[in-house]
Amino acid sequence: MVPTPDQTPPSPSGSSPDDKSKAAGSTPAVFVSVTAVATVTVSGLLFMHNNRPRATDGSDQATPGIVQQMATDGAQTKPPSLQAVLDARTAESAAQMPEEVKADMQAASEELTNSGLVDQAVSTGDMAPAFELPDAKGATTSLAQLTAEGPVVLTWYRGGWCPYCNLQLRAYQDILPQIEATGARLVAITPETPDNSLSTVEKDNLEFTVLSDAGNAVASAYGLVFTLPDNLIERYRGFGIDLEQANGDDTWTLPLAATYVIDTDGTIAWAFVDADYRKRAEPADILAALERIAAIPTDQ
Repeated sequence: MVPTPDQTPPSPSGSSPDDKSKAAGSTPAVFVSVTAVATVTVSGLLFMHNNRPRATDGSDQATPGIVQQMATDGAQTKPPSLQAVLDARTAESAAQMPEEVKADMQAASEELTNSGLVDQAVSTGDMAPAFELPDAKGATTSLAQLTAEGPVVLTWYRGGWCPYCNLQLRAYQDILPQIEATGARLVAITPETPDNSLSTVEKDNLEFTVLSDAGNAVASAYGLVFTLPDNLIERYRGFGIDLEQANGDDTWTLPLAATYVIDTDGTIAWAFVDADYRKRAEPADILAALERIAAIPTDQ
């Protein structure tokens, strides 16, 4: 059994401002500093390791950086499709995957989608739950500090062991200058320990803040967490993926693929949440959401 279980993706189950929005203020801010508990367990989940040759530093040399695909239209530079890069990874992995693994992954994806977890996550118009978390070097950052300086792009990734996460992080690094040009900050959250998240920061040459969410406490407050069942835990271990070591706890929980654009008042202005780990928020959509915030006049 190869540890690259990608398959032809099912129909997206993600939420966006067009298909899922709520009245502003419908979710009260919640300060999170200890482990939250709301999770969903699925009987099959989403493998992610890559069995093709990798560089000695763990980087994925075979997949070009998304910045290499940047296309310029007049004076504006539009980022290419991240999903196209992710789909290419899916197709490559599927070619190496036994049919029984593909069937398991299809069932797992459907079960997680049907769990309703995406619908329970905070979304557009909600108040973003407050948090305070350590970064890769141990310094503490809070959402209140971030929004005091400008809008925030808050994105989750599962861990440095996930090739889809690394592609996502590199794509967002590529648009970091455009994000910062709007006055916004880009912040990633992972359940990995600070030491392990530092390894990801260094491997992917990330220049934005990465925060460690012990026990997925903040992810739980945002309604993003599911729990791996015992059979999947053993399979992960067989692939050399030890979440207890990576995350520093024995919960074996993971966050959904999620990205939020949060305005300075703490309101979620744009949301992407998907049960399929092969789907991530498009860089162009993130930039468009930031541009809409910038276009809204500030009340005097």
